[in-house]
Amino acid sequence: MKHKLLVALTIALAMPLTAQAEEYAGLKYHSSLTQVRARFPNARFEPVTLDWLKTGERAYAAKVESQSALITVVVENEFADSIPAEKLEDALWLTRVRVIPLSPVAIERVVRRYGTPEVKTVDPTFTPAWIWTSIAVVAYLDEQERYVESFDYLYTADEKRSGIDAQLDLMLQPDPK
Repeated sequence: MKHKLLVALTIALAMPLTAQAEEYAGLKYHSSLTQVRARFPNARFEPVTLDWLKTGERAYAAKVESQSALITVVVENEFADSIPAEKLEDALWLTRVRVIPLSPVAIERVVRRYGTPEVKTVDPTFTPAWIWTSIAVVAYLDEQERYVESFDYLYTADEKRSGIDAQLDLMLQPDPK
């Protein structure tokens, strides 16, 4: 079982280089937390603690009525502790979006939208997970695998490179005075 999970996670992390991920609500890799808040102006994104965050990552969650979901965004900046508080939200960059629909979504609807998943496995907590590696989407299902309880929207390697390049361009621009 551990071998199967390790293989599935390896496949999920090795996203195709040129594929286009399924963006959630137009959120692009390395969008700033400020841009995320602007995308959902009526939502109150508050910091949350998640055990699985890596060093430099932070998470913010909000109930977004227009999306009928609880949305958690994971942002990062390894230098976050040295960034002045008034500039921090512009320097925290989006790396993942987790969406928990207010009502579970029938798996048939998801398959109609995304097609057959490339990988079917279970996550470390034994939750069934279906992975569409070509579009960087992971769906976590109920035990009977009839409903999706949450989605992770990730990004392909190509999108990560483009997002990092865009942020570097912004950082290298002279400070307007």
